[in-house]
Amino acid sequence: MSGAVDLGQWLIENGADLDVQDEPDGATALMRAIWNGHDTLAVALIDAGADPNARTRWKNNRETPLEAAVNKGNVALAIRLLDAGASLNPDRLEYGPVLSLALTSPVMLERLLNSGLDLNQKDIFGRYPLSIAMDEGSPAALEMMVEAGAEPYLKDWRGPQPFLRFAKRGLADLVRLCLERSAIIRQDSALRKDALFLAMRSGRTDVVRVLLEREPFYTRMESVDAVLKNSKPPPDDPDAIRDIRALFERRLKP
Repeated sequence: MSGAVDLGQWLIENGADLDVQDEPDGATALMRAIWNGHDTLAVALIDAGADPNARTRWKNNRETPLEAAVNKGNVALAIRLLDAGASLNPDRLEYGPVLSLALTSPVMLERLLNSGLDLNQKDIFGRYPLSIAMDEGSPAALEMMVEAGAEPYLKDWRGPQPFLRFAKRGLADLVRLCLERSAIIRQDSALRKDALFLAMRSGRTDVVRVLLEREPFYTRMESVDAVLKNSKPPPDDPDAIRDIRALFERRLKP
């Protein structure tokens, strides 16, 4: 390993073209350093100006340095590449691997969100970034994505809108943020009613409180009770059904 690093340093110090591509795969010195686990050399090459977006040229499987770092689970190197201007591969846009890694590191997620990523564009598998993150992401990570412009009303083929999933999970602060950030959600009363229904059925008192601030949707307590009779409170809030009913009683009081 030290020999490879020494050679890399020699190339840097002698002004070699750091982005020359090997034959036949088109790999640069930076790509080979990442593949071989030579992190010190990779960082030195990045600092010396190596192109962080130089891709290999294996037909449709052209790989970028960022993809290589992500495939190795190397958060520190991925952050360094993003700081140097790395972006996702435009020839093969895939969110899953990079998001899975970024969701483990707030710093990497912040860099990724600031890399020019279009959070409302589907990848090659027809998925939106927020739809991928909505189940495994922490509330803080999901809030970062919504703050960065991810639209919580967009859904892909895998399931419901993130906004509905947040309501069902009981993420009240995130539900409030979605209401503040998304004009479409504010205008879509049917979607908000669906979110309220899910929150009621899941016993999510705080989410119900947030949604009731805008509109109760139910005009009679009989309708509220019809929903709540099949609701199941979460283990950490055994009085949720009673508390939700009380919220509606206050909201519907003449």
